[in-house]
Amino acid sequence: MNLEQIAGGCDSRTTIMIKNIPNKYTQKMLLERLDQKHAGRYDFFYLPIDLKNNCNVGYAFINMGDPFFVVQLFNDLAGQMWERFNSEKICELTYGRIQGKQALVDNFQAAVDVRKVKPAVFHSRAATQQERQQITNSVQHLIYQ
Repeated sequence: MNLEQIAGGCDSRTTIMIKNIPNKYTQKMLLERLDQKHAGRYDFFYLPIDLKNNCNVGYAFINMGDPFFVVQLFNDLAGQMWERFNSEKICELTYGRIQGKQALVDNFQAAVDVRKVKPAVFHSRAATQQERQQITNSVQHLIYQ
């Protein structure tokens, strides 16, 4: 992910794949972790579960309400170790193949419904002008250090 392009308005993708999630994390645990800094900033979340062992499969999808919020999510999670279960896994973020809340909802509605855990769909908000400026300034500060 190129944070400078996002902050400059050149990259408007909002759907992120969170990778290397320890298998014991539940949807509730991961949402609690995300809400520490990102409550109200995402509108779709899905943590696939392996029905055989009742554990997550190591990745999740989240759609941020605004591309600027992707920068904050990246700064918060990318390259970080997970707080629970003494896992040595390092969080990695990439763009999702399917982009945007409505495209994600449509994709999951079209899929064969064998999932034990359904995607969580929320209302989110766009970044305020002040938040956009703060995020742009923080990215520029990182680049020119």
